[in-house]
Amino acid sequence: MQVESNSFCAYGVTDKEFGPVVQRDANLARRLGEALDGETAQRRVWMNQVHGANIEYVGSQAENDQVFTATDGLWTDQPGVMLVVRTADCVPILLSSPEAGVVAALHCGWRGFCSGMIEAFADLCSERGFAPSSFEAFMGPHLRAGNFEVQADFVAAIEEPRASYVLRNDTGYQFDLSAGVRDTLRAVGITRVRDDGTNSYSDPNYFSYRFWTHQEAEQRPASYPTFASVIAIRQ
Repeated sequence: MQVESNSFCAYGVTDKEFGPVVQRDANLARRLGEALDGETAQRRVWMNQVHGANIEYVGSQAENDQVFTATDGLWTDQPGVMLVVRTADCVPILLSSPEAGVVAALHCGWRGFCSGMIEAFADLCSERGFAPSSFEAFMGPHLRAGNFEVQADFVAAIEEPRASYVLRNDTGYQFDLSAGVRDTLRAVGITRVRDDGTNSYSDPNYFSYRFWTHQEAEQRPASYPTFASVIAIRQ
């Protein structure tokens, strides 16, 4: 697990060496907290992700390993609470603002992106009086355009301005979710964006739903595994 930290927060991304991350594996969840920083990550909070744009606040009463239902975004101003987003091709977005005293974790696949997940976070900032420009964003491993092939029905369903991220090549269409997320973050005022550049499909260190679907049925796990991106305010 790769971990980065500063005086305000710590964040990191698990990999295949760490193992698949599931919500109900108590031992794995404990290891996740210890890997980030046992003192920083005293409580873990999860999302029952549904590819939407709902963002929930995690307060001081949050229970350890609590799961928020029908949620794809979490934010907190509480030290010691680790926000967890599980992905296997979607974009995990980790946000932090020492000025606002806030961290957030967003699950942003193409559906969440098209549903306005990033704009929803910007609206939350406006409602709470946070300046979006005070946030830094980290984009973890996800499916890149070169492996994000889409069909004509997908293309027809994507409306402007997001349709501009549909790319045409000699064999068909691809979707550049990476560029869409980066551009939209900057458009809402979050200009400090760091994309780690990792392709979950082609990098052997990470899990990929699309790679899983491309394996022969008898050679793949019964369900596709996920990795985790996590962030917490330091104690």
